[in-house]
Amino acid sequence: MYCSVADVQKLIPATEIWDSSDSAAVPAIADVTDWITQLSNYIDSRLSRRYTVPITGDISLSALRSICARLVALRVWGTVFTGKTGVTDHPEFWDAAEKELTLYADGKANLSDAVPLGQELTPGTPTTSLPVMNPVSPETANPAFSMSDIF
Repeated sequence: MYCSVADVQKLIPATEIWDSSDSAAVPAIADVTDWITQLSNYIDSRLSRRYTVPITGDISLSALRSICARLVALRVWGTVFTGKTGVTDHPEFWDAAEKELTLYADGKANLSDAVPLGQELTPGTPTTSLPVMNPVSPETANPAFSMSDIF
């Protein structure tokens, strides 16, 4: 899995969850974990024509963590506000994540320490640093929900 529940929590301001008119719509941790798995598999499917998946390089994992967390946050927002998975008032998360993922999948950006498809990364192979693709920063340091209180 490319991100954690905590990574997703950092992207959702607490006020958006607490001000929800339907607290029953707040997803369970098991749901969020399932979405992380589903979207990690989606990311693997997008990258599998260029890289050996799952991606394991630390630099690449950092980039994919941001993409995965943004996509999962969309599902949380969609569930909280409309009760429909994937519908959200934050399309910029989807657009930015998809744009970045497409750059990697099309070879226009490089996951520098990921293993190219059909090759093995040998010990001592030099890697270059991955350019930051404008990651989304959390607006608040407080997690949006607590694993013990909300889910």
